[in-house]
Amino acid sequence: MWTYRLRKHAALIVAIAATIIGGAMIALTTQLAADTPFGYLARHRNSLIAGEVAFFGVIVVELIGRIIIRAYRDHGASSIGIMVRAVLRVVCYVVIGVSIVSLFAANPALAISVGGVTGVVIAFSAQNLIGNAFAGMFLAIGRPFTIGDEITALGNTGKVVEIGLMYITLETPERWIK
Repeated sequence: MWTYRLRKHAALIVAIAATIIGGAMIALTTQLAADTPFGYLARHRNSLIAGEVAFFGVIVVELIGRIIIRAYRDHGASSIGIMVRAVLRVVCYVVIGVSIVSLFAANPALAISVGGVTGVVIAFSAQNLIGNAFAGMFLAIGRPFTIGDEITALGNTGKVVEIGLMYITLETPERWIK
């Protein structure tokens, strides 16, 4: 029984371990760059830390993405899990990118402004998409109806065939409606 639980939560355990190891590596690199007699570490400290942030960041984001897909698949909504993972990837990779830019920028305000402008551009360009995605997530979590139920939406009555993050597919006697 405990092996099943361990296998089920293996991605979460590995994600937590990768986060701890990544933080320890970054702290170790920072400390060694300050105390080392070798000039290489001191000269390339920011490059090494940027590489560590990128490496461990990607590992943690992908593992959390697997956890999300598995959780939604267990609830019968794998297409929603894929969309949530895509949104998570975009947000986390932007955060990782801004973190790396802040390591190389001489002025930290530059990194903050790049991140702020990027966030505003993404927010305005994806406003409807994000609104629809949140509505889809609330439908998936609240489950007011399931596949096979007969519902009426926007004046169309039909049987629910598929529930996606951005749409619901109805099968009516005349046609399929997304």
